[in-house]
Amino acid sequence: MPADDRALEDLRREIDEIDDAIHDLLIRRSEVTRRIGALKNDNGNRMRPGREAMVLRRLIARHRGSFPKALIVRIWREIFAAGTALQGPLAVAVYAPEGTFGYRNLARDHFGWRTPITAYKSAAQV
Repeated sequence: MPADDRALEDLRREIDEIDDAIHDLLIRRSEVTRRIGALKNDNGNRMRPGREAMVLRRLIARHRGSFPKALIVRIWREIFAAGTALQGPLAVAVYAPEGTFGYRNLARDHFGWRTPITAYKSAAQV
């Protein structure tokens, strides 16, 4: 096997190990999130936007390297949404007049791709 092929194989193996570590950490995070959810259920409020903002600010402040900061935010928005879903059901209502998609897209960006989002044509319906 040529040296370049061996080097590529070694790097891919390293990526696989990193992926496994990330996956293990996501599983661990979800277990902790469930325990947090059990404690939060006493007061009925699972959403903590201030906490999410604090986490994002901390991650962006410590970030280094070439991975885009905007994608760090996007990934963590999905992690937050998954964590909220683990703690109980969530659905989002959005005012979205006919022919507009911006509000719904903003809600999708914030609450994650799995969160059910219903668009209403009038603010009164929301």
